[in-house]
Amino acid sequence: MIYGAILAGGVGSRMKTHSIPKQFVSLCGTPIINITLRKFLNNPQIDIIYIAVHPDWIEYAKNIFAESFSESEISRLRIVSGGKERIDSFSNIVDDIYKKFSSPNPTGGGKTMMISLYAMIPCARF
Repeated sequence: MIYGAILAGGVGSRMKTHSIPKQFVSLCGTPIINITLRKFLNNPQIDIIYIAVHPDWIEYAKNIFAESFSESEISRLRIVSGGKERIDSFSNIVDDIYKKFSSPNPTGGGKTMMISLYAMIPCARF
């Protein structure tokens, strides 16, 4: 089982020019987080994609994902609360995997892998 993990739990407090967290700011008409998420969705080897989002912005994230992605794509997404620090967001993702799947590799056999990326790096290739 291969999991994707997008860390988008910040609120962009250092970026004073926008009223929304920087991962939701549009770049050429598309929220940056959607550009990053598309990289994961386009990789058929990634089974489930976790996105850690600040609790105050979870509903907003769900809405922009619903507007931007197909039901099939959304079925691969899991949104969890981001933590105070980036490592806390990552831990929340790992905890949710264990809670929901009892094991990181519920299908048995094979290896488990997690690919983690900060939401503000939409130009990554893998």
